[in-house]
Amino acid sequence: MRHNLKNFDVKEVCSLSDHKLETTYDIYNPETGELYQVGEKPLKVYATHSFTAKSLPTVIGKNGLPWDLACYYLTHLTLYQVSDPASIQKYAVHLSEFYDFAISDDIDPLLDTLSKRKKPIFRFRDQLLASVRDGEITDRTANNKIGNVVRFYRWLVDDYGYIFKHRPFNNDSLFISYVTRSGNIDHKLVNSHDARIKTYSKSELPSENIIVDDGHLRPLPPVEQLALLNILETNKNTEMLLIVLFALTTGARIQSILTLRHKCFRVITDPDSSVPLAIGHGTSVDSKYSKKQTLIIPSFVHQKLATYSHSERSKNRFKKYCELRNIKPSKERMWECYLFLSNRGHPFYDSKSDLYKADQSQVRTNLRNGDSVRKFIKQHLLPPMKKAFGEHYHFRFHDLRATFGMNLVDACNKLVDEKKMTGSEVLPFVQSRMNHADQKTTKSYINYHTKNEQAAMVIEEHQNTLLDRIDALLGKTLSKLDPNVVKLKNKMSAGVENA
Repeated sequence: MRHNLKNFDVKEVCSLSDHKLETTYDIYNPETGELYQVGEKPLKVYATHSFTAKSLPTVIGKNGLPWDLACYYLTHLTLYQVSDPASIQKYAVHLSEFYDFAISDDIDPLLDTLSKRKKPIFRFRDQLLASVRDGEITDRTANNKIGNVVRFYRWLVDDYGYIFKHRPFNNDSLFISYVTRSGNIDHKLVNSHDARIKTYSKSELPSENIIVDDGHLRPLPPVEQLALLNILETNKNTEMLLIVLFALTTGARIQSILTLRHKCFRVITDPDSSVPLAIGHGTSVDSKYSKKQTLIIPSFVHQKLATYSHSERSKNRFKKYCELRNIKPSKERMWECYLFLSNRGHPFYDSKSDLYKADQSQVRTNLRNGDSVRKFIKQHLLPPMKKAFGEHYHFRFHDLRATFGMNLVDACNKLVDEKKMTGSEVLPFVQSRMNHADQKTTKSYINYHTKNEQAAMVIEEHQNTLLDRIDALLGKTLSKLDPNVVKLKNKMSAGVENA
């Protein structure tokens, strides 16, 4: 099972004569009966004199003992920030599953054998394939799990220096050719392995109401947007109203919105102009993959958030934030603090820059990733929206990004109709505002309405043609005599009228 150590101070073993020696402890060797004294000092990583992990993942087996090598691996990833914290948590989960499997089947996870069938990683692969066949997990999930175990073994051999006479798996390398965005042909070396689980493309029915943009998103039409804002205003939750408003007007992802800082809105701006905000690497606001991006904030939204930043409600939450951490409130600390906090003073999302800082208020082991916002949507927004738009109505927070994109396209099309913007300017403008790397994604927004209209026309034409064929095949006389045919025709005619 996976376990997280909270606010874990990582130390470095040192000589007893080291001038940086901080503490000592004794190690007893039961085989020889000897007692050793070991010194430790603060670990220095990237010119930092000490290292504290707010949430350090470990692997604990069903026997209650940690798997030392897996713990070394996860600590290495955390210390040197080789992967983002969310990925490290996932690696810990998959390694825990592998270790539990090995313990349950009395298998040495480091078993060095020539037989491919007996190698631990392939026996684990067989179990994953069985779970795929039974419908318990998807082929993609199974391949992710085996892939993360392979990453561990690669680190074990390449970085840790562990020696296998017979490698746990075989590496496969091949060159692939692909077309770049500029239209040129390029080549790339891809490293794979023989433990890989084959995956198959999803077989999904195409939907004219979906945009594929980092997930299957459904833009909310204007009537739903208005209803959503009215419900939020009635709910009297200022933070959630501002969070949704920011998403609708900037297209920002949830991790960017929830890691906004007070300092972003305590600057002098032109009240009549939009405000650019840099996010991603080198800033205190997170972005997907830490990619450098610029959000364009409408002036009225920026003013509302600036007003909130100076409000007593916001200051009270900041005070609770400081009390939890036993620090003294100050203007400087509030400047750097999260803009949005819960009523208890907790952030809604753990910023990447704060994951390696001690936080005594961290009473839970899992990282905060916006679940409080998603829970609010489920409990307070979906029920009234279902009441208004039907029991099967559904939306998720990320749909607000697609909604912003469609609002942007509609605004551009209006300017094109008014001859204040050319049609050729729409695509690059929307792509820039949405921070899309690929124009194909932006085109799915621009073609959204046209695709919907075409789909409706095709369905109607197909149904009308089908009715004509039924008449031609069965004949008018038979249609009148057979009540089942009459019912079928009436039912399909009603469907066409409703469409």
